[in-house]
Amino acid sequence: MATIQKYAERSNVQSNPTDWSAKLPNPKTHIRLLTILPGRQTEELRCTCSTIRLDDRPKYNALSYVWGNREVKAQVTVNGAQVTINKSLAGALRRIRHEREPIVIWADALCINQDDEDEKKYQIDLMHRIYGECENCLVWMGDIVVKGDSSVAAELAARAALNAVRIIAGQPHDEDLGWPGQYPIATSVAGNGLTAGAALQSMMDCEWWQRIWTVQEVCLPPKATVLWGPLEISFQTIMDAASYMVQPDEHPQRNNIFDLFQEGTAIYPRLHTSLYTILVLSIAHARLWNQSRTDSLYRIWRFRDRRSTYPKDKLLGISALLNKTYLPDIEPSDYVLDIVVLFSRLMVSLLRSPDSLKPLIGWRGEREMAGLPTWVLDLAHPEDSKCTSDFWTHDIAWRQFHASSSLPRFKPPAKQAEDLTLLTLSGIRVDKVATTLIDLRHTRESHWRRRFEDVLKGQAGKDDIMYQYNIFIEGKFGENRERVTDESWHGGPWWEDRMLSYQVLFITEGNRLGLGPPNLKPGDNVWILSGGNHPFLLRTVKERRENTNLWEFVGDCFVYGIMYGEASSGGFQLSPVTLC
Repeated sequence: MATIQKYAERSNVQSNPTDWSAKLPNPKTHIRLLTILPGRQTEELRCTCSTIRLDDRPKYNALSYVWGNREVKAQVTVNGAQVTINKSLAGALRRIRHEREPIVIWADALCINQDDEDEKKYQIDLMHRIYGECENCLVWMGDIVVKGDSSVAAELAARAALNAVRIIAGQPHDEDLGWPGQYPIATSVAGNGLTAGAALQSMMDCEWWQRIWTVQEVCLPPKATVLWGPLEISFQTIMDAASYMVQPDEHPQRNNIFDLFQEGTAIYPRLHTSLYTILVLSIAHARLWNQSRTDSLYRIWRFRDRRSTYPKDKLLGISALLNKTYLPDIEPSDYVLDIVVLFSRLMVSLLRSPDSLKPLIGWRGEREMAGLPTWVLDLAHPEDSKCTSDFWTHDIAWRQFHASSSLPRFKPPAKQAEDLTLLTLSGIRVDKVATTLIDLRHTRESHWRRRFEDVLKGQAGKDDIMYQYNIFIEGKFGENRERVTDESWHGGPWWEDRMLSYQVLFITEGNRLGLGPPNLKPGDNVWILSGGNHPFLLRTVKERRENTNLWEFVGDCFVYGIMYGEASSGGFQLSPVTLC
C-alpha cells in the first residue's frame, strides 16, 4: 500500500460537489477526480467526485484496468448517489482503498461521462496528459487465480513468482517464501518452481496484456505499479527482469531461477520465456518512443494484435505514442469520425512518412472490417487461426530489393483525395498471373519439390521455372549482388520458415515464378509502382468513376527477374493507377 500515494490532503481538489455527473466547466481543460473514502474490506464502496483544471497540477493516481464483462455489475456510492459500475472496476477500487486514508485516483468509467459524446471526445484528447501527469499509474491485473490451486495456494505461488521476478531483476526480494538462500537453487525440484511458474503464467494471461488502451496508460506515466490481488510490484522491475531474460549471460548468478520460464510440465505449466519477454519488452520499447524517431508505421504494427471494443480504438488507443511529425491529420478528437475516413486519413499520413509504399507491405489477404478500401490497412487483428499478415519479415525483405529503382521518385499524396476511398499512384504493369501452383500455408517443405514438379508437367519453359524455383527455396535472390549486405538473407531456415509462410507460388504469363498472398487469383496484374521496393499485385474492377480505371489492391509479391529494377528500366510506359 505504500506505493499507492495518499494525495487527498495535499491535493487542491475541490471537495464534495453536489452532482458527480454534472457537466465539466470545460471538457478541454478540466477533469474529474475520484476520492476513495477509507473503509474496511467488507464495507460498501464510498467515493466523492470533484472537478479540477489539469493546469492546476493536481496530485492523483491514474488507474489502468480492463472493463471485462460489462454484464457483471457492482454498486458504488459517489457523492451520496448509487452508481452502477462493472465488477472489474469495483475490484480495483476495493484493492486500492485504504482503511484510514482517502486516496485520489482517476478512473475512466467514473471520471468521464460515458453518455456525453462531446465530453468523451475532448477527454480522450486529454488522455496523454491525464496519464502523463499522474504521480503513479496503478495497473490492476485482477484477483490471483492459478488453475488447480486454492486461493491460499494461489497467493503463495504468486508471491513466489513475483519474488523470482525481483531476483532476476536484481531487486530486493523476500527470502521467506520457502526458498533458501539469496538465489534459490533448483526451484523446480521442490515443486515451488512449478507452482510459481503457473502463477506467473496466469498473470501474463490477464486480459490487460491484450488490450490496446493499456499500452499508453502504462507508457506515459513517470512510474507504474502492478496490483495483482493483494500483491504489488513495480512495473519497472517487471521490465528489468524481461531485459535480463533476453541476455542471461550478463547475469549468470541469476540463471538458477530461469527454470521457472521453461515450457510445459504434466502438473503445472511453466511460463515460456518468450511469452513474458515479448509482452513486457514491447511496452518497454514503447516507453522509449518519445525519445526516438521510430516510424509510426512500426509503432502501429507493434500493437496491432491488441484488442479493442471499438475498431477505431486500435488507432486512438495509442495515438499519444505515435510520431506526430508525420501524422498531422490524426487527432484523438477524431473519435467521432467515420471509421473509413479515420483509417483512410491514417494511411495517407503513413504513406507520407517514409516517402515510400512500405505501409502497403506484409498484408496477406486478411480483411476483418467491412467497407474499408482495399489499400487501407485494416487495424482489426483477426483471431490467430486466421492471421496471415507478416509485416516484420516483409520489412526485412523491403531493404533488400529495389524493384522500382529506375522509376521516377515516389511523390506521396499531398492531401487526402476528395473521394476518401481512392488513392492514385503511378507505375508500370509488367505481367499477369497465369496460374497458381502451391499454397505454402498447407504444404510441408519436404513435399514442395515433388508437388512442384507434378504441377509443372507439360508447362512451357519448365526448366527455366524449375531454376527459378530452386532460387526461391534457397532464398538466394541477391547472390552475387553487392547491394545485398545482410548475410542472413542468403538461404537457410529464415527464408524457408518465414518468407514462405502464408504465400502462394504462381507463374505469370511471361513465365516468371512468383510468391504472393493467399488471396491472389489468376488474372491479377503484376505492377511496379513508384516508391515500391517490391512489386504489387493489383486486380481490375469493372467499376469506373469519372472515366478512371479502378484497381483493387491485393498485396506485395516477389517475382523472379524483376526485383532489382530490371523491368522498370525496360521501356514500359508509366501509367497512373487508382486504387479503390
